[in-house]
Amino acid sequence: MLDVMPDPRLIQHEWTTHGTCSGLTANQYFGVIRKAYNSIRIPSSLVSPSRTTTRSAGEIKQMFLDANPGMSSDDIAVSCHNRYLSAVEFCVAKNLQPTACQAVRDCTATSIRIPAAR
Repeated sequence: MLDVMPDPRLIQHEWTTHGTCSGLTANQYFGVIRKAYNSIRIPSSLVSPSRTTTRSAGEIKQMFLDANPGMSSDDIAVSCHNRYLSAVEFCVAKNLQPTACQAVRDCTATSIRIPAAR
């Protein structure tokens, strides 16, 4: 799962917090996560950016909406830390259909830095 969640602590947290009460085995649970992950298209300009850019949360959301027809703005949350993009989260129901995010809020910074790939 390290290609989907690049931190072993995050993987353990997800299993302990969400997976153990899902009624699925670990393999089934992480299979569903992989299926959800593979269903999202990352805009090509964000895959391995060659230079640092600055965008608003709304612009970042729109890039993902353009790449993922069928999703709405309410289904995506853009997070930042110290004005740097830290996450783009997609809210889906158990059937993996997009659903409005409830507990996740967008970054409120007016501009968010997207660092160049290393």
